[in-house]
Amino acid sequence: MRTSMKVGTIAALAFAVACGDATGPGALDQAEKTALTNALTASGALGASPVSAYAAFVVNSLQEVGHMSGTAAARLAGDIEASITASIAAAEYDAVGLVIDFTVPIGGGNSFEGAAAFVFGWNGLSTTTNSVSEFVSAGLVNLGTNSTPSGTRAIPGISEDQVATATYYQQSTSSQYGATSGSITISSANFSGTSQTCPGSDATPTVTCTFSLGTMGGQFAFEAAKLLGSGENAYTQSQINFANLPAVRVSLTVTEAQ
Repeated sequence: MRTSMKVGTIAALAFAVACGDATGPGALDQAEKTALTNALTASGALGASPVSAYAAFVVNSLQEVGHMSGTAAARLAGDIEASITASIAAAEYDAVGLVIDFTVPIGGGNSFEGAAAFVFGWNGLSTTTNSVSEFVSAGLVNLGTNSTPSGTRAIPGISEDQVATATYYQQSTSSQYGATSGSITISSANFSGTSQTCPGSDATPTVTCTFSLGTMGGQFAFEAAKLLGSGENAYTQSQINFANLPAVRVSLTVTEAQ
């Protein structure tokens, strides 16, 4: 199975958690949650990210969103580079995190396992137009094991089974970018909250889905090439740091239909 197909499996499993909402109190009111969900799922902001299908679930499950930003030196370096390239790299984002592990059948009594640890952030959320001006995602993917990816990896990763990937979206030019170099660090992923059944997953008897709440920490920086849109051909994301970022962990097990 090619790496692109394996990573795509993460998004393909979304039906298990996309059947309902788990809203609660927090920093985002319902209008903001609706706008953010629509922005991330309908605008194309998440089009290049392997965790695109989980945006609504993560946004509606968390009690609050967090913030991630660069160091003062990183922001200064970004500002200098921006003045030279005329391509402004965001130095901070509102953000949330996602860890997912899964086991799916591949026929003949065999199964395929994987795990991913991602953060995604946004700027310029509009409840009027249900849009975001910028969006970034970055994370690590392990294939063939359901252990949570951690540590630092250079993009695109160590091997076909240990991937590092990042994306950037710019609304003003409808442009999507895929990372070509850089590095991603997942330094912590702590989920001590009570495990709960994913809303709506009981409607699919071949799927067992649970989730819990927690936090993530790490950093990333990358160079990216344009995949589509009318923006600049390349994008540079200066270093972004995150600590105690609100996050959701999802565990999925799919069994073969009898």
